[in-house]
Amino acid sequence: MGLLYRWIIDPQLWIILIGIKDAACFYWNKKDGRWSFVATLFMSYKFEKLEIWRLAIEFADDTHILTRSFPKEEQFSLTSQFKRAADSISLNIAEGAIGQSNAEQRKFLGYSIRSLAECVTCLHLSRRRNYISPEDFTQLYSRSEELFAKMNRLRSSLGKPNM
Repeated sequence: MGLLYRWIIDPQLWIILIGIKDAACFYWNKKDGRWSFVATLFMSYKFEKLEIWRLAIEFADDTHILTRSFPKEEQFSLTSQFKRAADSISLNIAEGAIGQSNAEQRKFLGYSIRSLAECVTCLHLSRRRNYISPEDFTQLYSRSEELFAKMNRLRSSLGKPNM
């Protein structure tokens, strides 16, 4: 199994460790007093194996958490725009990865990069309006730079665009 990505624990003491290429399922064995392995679950979609897709999901999660503290008057403007742009990054990565060609994947990665640029602009607006702390800005901005670099590397690896 790849690097640990997330723990998901349900009320019946099941745990799923989601890795880079697969996931493992465990349950709490009361008799033995330890976790017991149940099965390995394989992710079936190409995009689920992409590091940038997982990073984009985490970025969107963090954006949603961050915007909870925004003023109510921003609910249908900056808050909504920020959340939609953040979600759009992973959605476009997924849609492009399911496509029929490298050119199609390049196109959707371009859409993802544009959505990330929207998020960076929303970050700046949020900071200028004092909705977020300098620390929150720096943290999310650094993550956006990492995501941008990785998306660009993948996009470059897919070849030149058809003109």
